[in-house]
Amino acid sequence: MDGMTEQYDDVTKDLMMTQGDDVTDITWIQEYSNGNHGNMTGKWLITFAFCWRIFVLVLGSIGNGLSILFVRSTKLKITTRLIITLLALVDSSFLILEGSNEIYYHAHGRYLYDKNTSLCKLFTFNYYFTNALSYNLVAVLTVERCIAVTIPLKAKVIWTFRSVAIILILLCSILLGWCSFVIYYFNNTDYFDGQGEYPLYVCHPPDHIYDLILTVNPYHEALLPVSTVVICSMAIVLTLMRKKCTKAFPFQNNQMNKNERELILITVALSVAFLILCVPQALYYNFGEKIFGREIFYNPESVPAVVVEILNYTNFGINFYLYVAFTRSFREQLQKIVSSCRMLAGADLSDQSATPTIEVSNVSGV
Repeated sequence: MDGMTEQYDDVTKDLMMTQGDDVTDITWIQEYSNGNHGNMTGKWLITFAFCWRIFVLVLGSIGNGLSILFVRSTKLKITTRLIITLLALVDSSFLILEGSNEIYYHAHGRYLYDKNTSLCKLFTFNYYFTNALSYNLVAVLTVERCIAVTIPLKAKVIWTFRSVAIILILLCSILLGWCSFVIYYFNNTDYFDGQGEYPLYVCHPPDHIYDLILTVNPYHEALLPVSTVVICSMAIVLTLMRKKCTKAFPFQNNQMNKNERELILITVALSVAFLILCVPQALYYNFGEKIFGREIFYNPESVPAVVVEILNYTNFGINFYLYVAFTRSFREQLQKIVSSCRMLAGADLSDQSATPTIEVSNVSGV
């Protein structure tokens, strides 16, 4: 790794000499080449991040699949089921592509998005789109519960399937347009110019596009969803504190009221998980330049970068387990699956342990 670091530094110097005083295009190369490649802390961080991502990838993919399966059988509102299903699909896309990227890095020492322009654009689009859409879907779900709690009499008129569908279509269209614009400028460029075995962090846009990303992303990835989640969560909690449960929901013993209470718990749990797991990553990358006075790029051997990345990655695999913790219908369906698996396992063991009985008759010879 030390040899590669020296090679990175030599390439950086060559680029600086060819470009003269205008070195803004390679500041991100200098940032990465100055990393502590090959030290013990870096190796432990890379190994830990790899193992944790594999753990979350497996459990998260299973959980998101079960979320899509289970939510169809619940008595939740159709709008809530739509949001939860879309959220599970988006989270699965993020987990699978980012997980495969990490596996490839652990095996080959480079990321998949550095191989060619097509993969660069694919992984860049997936990262930006799924991050922003997942964050904003949590915000939409929080808005739904906020309306249902604060103005329950008008909620059925305001929050209809049509209104939710329009919101989701607009949200997806805006993010698709923005991400398509962004990935158009992301390209795979060989900065080694044939001198090295691997290009160095080749998936990167021009400086003016990157500056635009740093300007726009904080709003739809951080400020808008975070402020929405915080405000709506506070409104829900304050409303419930101000009114007793019997006053807020007159039919306390009604099954629908139980569903409403479970939805409130789910919403609060998702909001807390979102704030704990996602906000550090959003702040680190979107405001890191202003905080640290330099551009921030992901370095797999940097403690802050690894911590915020694994926290954010965990967020995409935890939702199902929050549903199970706070929703009886999810728990009941999970128990049925576990019981069925146990019965099948028990039946297989019984079949294997059963042996045919052979009767032997003693015949006396004369």
